[in-house]
Amino acid sequence: MRRSATLTLLSTPKAFRGLFEVIQANAITSWTRIQPRPDVILFGDDEGTAEICDRLGLRHVPDVACNEHGTPLLSDMFLRGQELATTPLVCWTNADVMFTSALGDAADIVLQRPGSSYVVGRRTDIDQDRHLDFGAGWERELVGRAAATGELKPANWIDWFMFTRGLFAELPPFAIGRPGYDPWLIWKAADLGATVIDATAYVPAIHQRHDYSHVGTRRAVFRGVEAQANAAIVDDWRHYHSIDYSTLRLQVDGTIAPAEGWSYRLARPRTHVAHVLRFSRPIRQRLLGERATRRRSR
Repeated sequence: MRRSATLTLLSTPKAFRGLFEVIQANAITSWTRIQPRPDVILFGDDEGTAEICDRLGLRHVPDVACNEHGTPLLSDMFLRGQELATTPLVCWTNADVMFTSALGDAADIVLQRPGSSYVVGRRTDIDQDRHLDFGAGWERELVGRAAATGELKPANWIDWFMFTRGLFAELPPFAIGRPGYDPWLIWKAADLGATVIDATAYVPAIHQRHDYSHVGTRRAVFRGVEAQANAAIVDDWRHYHSIDYSTLRLQVDGTIAPAEGWSYRLARPRTHVAHVLRFSRPIRQRLLGERATRRRSR
């Protein structure tokens, strides 16, 4: 018997130009190959979004609330996405992340749990400057290449999150593509009573490297006025939660177990240790691999 889809994917692509056309087409096409096929809703009216929705049979919501700088607001897309979705789980992802059917399997596993869930996972970075061939065995080949040559990013690099539909009734006006909202959402989900689950071991989330030419510079993204506005919304350092704040793990064999280990133990307590980690973040980012992404910005 064919399984019914349990998952709706939400995203907002950048303009489909140059490398961004390639990596976004790869990512979005991969979502449509997930079994069972999820519903996919793309927000925004940037160049190429309507066309890929028509070509792949996706739902398109062109009108999105934006801030004074013209940047789409995550809050609008999250809340409307939950309203438009008909599946029990919703997943927000950046439009440059490729997934396999493991994401759909993870949704089925999480649905067996009682109560609300918020599922996150670390990403693996690869270079991919050509359109992917989605022929037979593409999932196995892609996952194998990512494992062999990719770079698993740290737990504070958060590009996707799957959650129980209806979990968020309201959200502040975070600007998409600027830092702050992703760790805040982990904190907020836990604050709302959802169980936070680390699915890194089970779900390959394969991010295709790119530069920041769509916004000018990397500094504009991470240190500009919109980044500062997002930081003002987060406000309290205790609201910056990484994936290591998860209390459960979705393991390679598909079982869910307590999240144990030194990284989880260090992250969870809201203590002076966490305070030091928060303010040492710029140093740790340099040590934990940001230079790999910077290669693409030069």
